[in-house]
This record gives sequence, structure tokens and C-alpha cells, in this order.
Amino acid sequence: MDEFVTYRRDGGVGIVTLDRPGKNNAFNIDMLNTFLSVLRKANGDDSCKVLLLNANGDNFSVGDDLIDATDTMPDVMQIRDFMSTLQDISRELMFNRKPVVGAFQGWVVGGAVSWAMNCDFPVWSAGARAYLPETQYGIFASGGLSFLLPHRAGHLLAMEMFFSGKKYAADFMRENGLVIRVVSDDSLQAEAFALASRLSEFSAASLGDYKEAIVGSYRDRLEKALQNECLHCVIASQNSAVKENLYSLARTLSGDSEGGL
Repeated sequence: MDEFVTYRRDGGVGIVTLDRPGKNNAFNIDMLNTFLSVLRKANGDDSCKVLLLNANGDNFSVGDDLIDATDTMPDVMQIRDFMSTLQDISRELMFNRKPVVGAFQGWVVGGAVSWAMNCDFPVWSAGARAYLPETQYGIFASGGLSFLLPHRAGHLLAMEMFFSGKKYAADFMRENGLVIRVVSDDSLQAEAFALASRLSEFSAASLGDYKEAIVGSYRDRLEKALQNECLHCVIASQNSAVKENLYSLARTLSGDSEGGL
């Protein structure tokens, strides 16, 4: 199996890298399982004080690999396993005691937007774009986004972003409190690593206590959102109209290398 997600440590920084660039880091269940395993390894690494999440290739991730998903339409149990793994990834990012710096370039789509929101310090390149296509295809958000987006951007903007089908530039995301910093495309990885390195100079106890206190203030609501999203996604996956929408989109995408949203 290809190593879809890798882990290495540089000093006190644990670097988790999505590595499926030939598919623009579109994720299938194998990639999600690897991602979850890598995050658990990183969170259990006592020499790692800060996590840096990044991706190889032009795009951070174009979301769910629809071509792979619709090749043999999964049953209810497979969808539940897929969603459970997807939500556990967000739990590992948010409910650990290590700050997470994220570096986001190119397209950041669907569940990948959730991963960006799961980071404590999301850094985006100037050319990055966010896209939330789930609603128009009859599926549901993941990664706690149904709570995090209105919590950070406000109810009205969250509703627009979920339902408009628009693509949002990195500067827009920063102006609305969804991104901590926008840097040039060429300097993204260096800037993100420098930030993670600076954070790693603090004591692990201090970093963990602050993160635990801040996330703990809304953890119960976030956990409820994660559970509700899983339920809604499972229900939506069994809707015949939703299935046809995804089949149609997958056929449209089958001629290119993206395979995702």
C-alpha cells in the first residue's frame, strides 16, 4: 500500500504530511486509516511538542475521492466506518494537548476545510481556495464544521458558506477569522514550520494546558456536532437522489486526475 500520510520529527515539531499528490490528496478509506494511525503516533510521541500538518503537491486536498467511493457504492456499515474514521481524525487534531499548525495551499475542499478549522494555527498560501460543496450534492459537513464555522465566523456567514456554492479566497478566510495568517505561495512551508518551531520552544505543559483550557470550553458542543454529522452523513448516503448526484459527479471527474471535490 502506498504511504498516503507520513510522519517525521524535526526537533520538537512532528510533521504530518498528506502524500497522495497524484490524486490531489483526495482521501479514500485507506488514506483516512493511515492518517488516523499517523496522528495517534504523533500524539503519542513525547519528543513532539507541536504538530505541523501539511501536504505534498499543488493542492492540500480536494476532499473525498468520489471516483473511488462510487466505483463500488459502499453499504451502510462501510459508510459508518468511513465517517467514524473521518471524525476520529478531527478528534485527534483537536482533543490532543499539542498545538497544531496547518499549512494549506491550492484547493482546500470539503472535509479538508474541516481539517483546516481543526488546526489551532492555520496558515494559508495566498493562492489557496476553500470550497464547501457538500450541501449542493445532498451530503453533510464533517470534522465538527457544523459547529466550528458558525462559532468562529457567525451564523449568517456560516449559512452563506454552506449553501452558496462559492469558492473563498485565503484573504477572505483571514478577514473573517478563519485563518491566522496568509503568506506567499512560495514561503508557505517555511513560514508554517517557523511558527511551529517557535511554539515548540515553550514547555509542553504550558502548550497543553492552554489548548486543553480553550478547546475544553466548547468540547461538549463540538463532540455533539461530530456525532450528529456522522449520523446525517450515513442517512444521506442511503438517499437514492444523493447517490445519483455522486455517481454523476464521479463520471464527470473520471477524465481528470482529481477524483474529488
